[in-house]
Amino acid sequence: MSSLQPFATQWCLKTKDVGMKKLISLFVIICLINTAFQCETPALIEPGDTDTCNNTDWIKTIIANAKASGNKGEVIQFDYNGEKVFSINTCLDCADTMTEVYNCAGETKCQFGGIAGLNTCPDFADHATNKKIIWSN
Repeated sequence: MSSLQPFATQWCLKTKDVGMKKLISLFVIICLINTAFQCETPALIEPGDTDTCNNTDWIKTIIANAKASGNKGEVIQFDYNGEKVFSINTCLDCADTMTEVYNCAGETKCQFGGIAGLNTCPDFADHATNKKIIWSN
C-alpha cells in the first residue's frame, strides 16, 4: 500500500493542477466577455436639467450619432467666460480628431486639434472650470 501512496499523491496534485488551470481559464474568459459587453455610460443630460441648458436636444443628437459610429467619444461641460459650454469629441481614438466647444445654443465657441492643429481658444485650459462629464463611452 505504501507504494500506491506516492502515485495517489501525484495523481491528486495533477488533478488539482488541471482543475486550477480550468478555473483560471474560466475566470479569464468571463473577464474578457465582461469587458467586451460592458454598457456605455448613459447620457447624464435630463430634460429640464437646470445645471446645463434649457434645450439639450442638439447635444443628444451628437451623442446618438457618436454612439452609432461606434467610436469612443465624450461630452464634457465646463464654465468658460461666464457661460456653460460643452467640449465635444466624437472620436477619441481617431488621429487628428477635432474637439469642439459649444455654448448652450449649440454655437461653436472653440476648436482644438484636427489635421491643422487648431486652437481657437488658447486660454481654455486656464479658464474653463467646473468640469462635469456629461457622456462618455
